[in-house]
Parts: sequence; C-alpha cells; structure tokens
Amino acid sequence: MRLACIALVGALVGSLAAGCKEKPRAKPAPPPAQLTGLAAVPASARVVIGADPARLAGSPLMMRAGRLMIEREPSIADRIARLADGCGLDWRTQIKSLHLVLTEDAPQVMMVATGELVETELARCVQTTVGAGGGSLSLTVVDGRTLYQVTEGDHIIYFAFGQADTIVLSAARELVLAGLGTGAKAMDAPVMKDLISRADTHAPLWAAGKVDPAWSDRLLRLLHGTIKTPPKAFLAVIDATSGLTAQLVAVMASEDDAKVMESQLKPTLELISLVAQARGLGPLAAKISGSREIDSIRFGVQLTPEEVSELLSKVDTTAPATQDAAPAPTVDAGAPGD
Repeated sequence: MRLACIALVGALVGSLAAGCKEKPRAKPAPPPAQLTGLAAVPASARVVIGADPARLAGSPLMMRAGRLMIEREPSIADRIARLADGCGLDWRTQIKSLHLVLTEDAPQVMMVATGELVETELARCVQTTVGAGGGSLSLTVVDGRTLYQVTEGDHIIYFAFGQADTIVLSAARELVLAGLGTGAKAMDAPVMKDLISRADTHAPLWAAGKVDPAWSDRLLRLLHGTIKTPPKAFLAVIDATSGLTAQLVAVMASEDDAKVMESQLKPTLELISLVAQARGLGPLAAKISGSREIDSIRFGVQLTPEEVSELLSKVDTTAPATQDAAPAPTVDAGAPGD
C-alpha cells in the first residue's frame, strides 16, 4: 500500500511539474522590410517617372515646367512651400532620387523620395507646420510601421518611411501601404520590369509605362486608321542639364506593328513641323528625328542651350509668329536590314 501511495504521489507531482513548464513563446514578428526607390513601388504601377532633383535644378526648361505646375495648382504649391520652409528642406540638395507613380489601384499619385531625411525630425516639423495652419498630424502603426496622416481642411496626405532615408507619400492610404507592404512590387511584374529595364534610369528625368487606352484611341484617330494597333507602352528620357536631349519611345505590340508605324513616321513628323510653324518653331521642330528599333519607334531631339532659350521665348510669346519655311524633318533609315 505504501509503495502504491508513493507511486501515486510521484505521478501527481510529475504531472503538476509538467503542467507548470513554461509554454513555448510565440516568435516575435519580423521587422518591416527596409525599402527604397523602385523597391517601394507596388506591382499595380502603370507609369513610373524617375528624377534626380539636383541635376534638374539648374535647367531653365525644368524650372519653367515647375512654374506651370504651380500656376495650375497654387494651393498645393503653397502647402509644399510652407512645409519646405517649416522643415528647412531643400529638395534640390537633400532629395537624392524621386519617383512618381501612377497605379491601377487609385487615381492619386504616389511619391517615393530618398535623401537626407530623418523620420523623427520630419514628423515633428510637419506637426508644427500644419498645426500652425489649422491642420493636424495623427499616426497609427500598421505592420510595424508608423503611418502618418496629415489633414488640412479637405486635403489628406499619408506618408511613412521605408528605410531611414526613404519616405513614401500619397493622398491614397492604400498606395502607401501597398508600397511598403510585403506584396509584389513593380520589379516583380513582368511588363513593368521589362519596361524599366529598357529605360535609362540614370538619366536626370525618365519615364516608363503602359499606354493609356484613351491616348491610344486619340492616336488612332490622328493617324486616320493607317495603323490598327496602337503602342502598348512608352519610354521617355529628358536631359536638360545643358541644352536639351529628349527621347520618346513608343513600344508596339510586335515588330510587324512597329514596321507599320515606321511607314507613318514621315507624315507624322511633317504634321509636327506644320503645327510648330504656327509659333515660329519650324526650324527647331525640324530637328526631331524618328527611327525604328525592332518593336519600337523612337523620336529624338537635341537642342543647344541657345536653341532652348529660343524655344522658351517663342513658347512664352502670346501671338503666333508668321509661318516660316522649315526644312523637312529628318527620318532615319532605321536599322540595317530592316
């Protein structure tokens, strides 16, 4: 009996000890990924524009384009100026790269900026600046990241940091979360990956994207049905650091479609030259060249600083100039063997 009691007590003590063992702890959630640049662009992107602000800052052409944007959206320009002044930001020197993104998910633009940015300092100065103007800054934590919401009247902007020096910003909350989340990114999407890999991403200003269907329809009407299949995508490069070097590439659905489009190069360039003559820009428009490269049609132009000054002076002239007799635009013969 004694042995049975001892065995029973031993079993009871053993079971109690087993029940008191520390339960295995759940593994802590991994920290959010450190994302920057194109790595923070979601797979839903349909147009990506990349810029090097420092290289664009000294360009009269880019400065004029910026002024036009400010004139069209003065309220936005005012908010940006107040934030820049309040936070002591100089986009020309502190922002190293800038990506603007249009997606299939929302009509709003998404921006990814990388440079000399410190999250705590930026959040503090944004709160002070918008607060002085009657706005507010609130924050929530989503998947380990702090999501900031700036509210000024009817305008709301969201932003969050991907890595220490990268900020993702948009008026659409879902775009900021998609850019910094764990979902697929633009460089995982075959079409956008191919387009971006074909773009000159080291240029001061570049763009790659899918062609908007409405734009395709307008192009078909403009060419009076001479082509049946419009471009499916485009690439663009602008270098205005000294004069202007610009290229626009229309990516067709196939090489055969590109050949058909190539047959329309001469009349298309003649039409551009004719329109340009209305502002006295015939000689400059005549410098636009066109050629075919396999499945793509490439338009290009190179202007000297003096020609850029002439271009800006003519564009700023309100009254159309007398038409000038411009030489026919250059049309390259295309690649050998075409």
